[in-house]
Amino acid sequence: MSINIPAETPDESTNPISVEEFERLHPAMLGAIRKAVRHHTRKGGA
Repeated sequence: MSINIPAETPDESTNPISVEEFERLHPAMLGAIRKAVRHHTRKGGA
């Protein structure tokens, strides 16, 4: 699976957004982060 995630704009880098706004703008990225965290915690990672 390939996910095309554009780079941050300068505005996004200097003006943080809420988790809710991030989820609205980047649902695929948030899903990938959730999947990685779940995988890492199941493996007993540090």
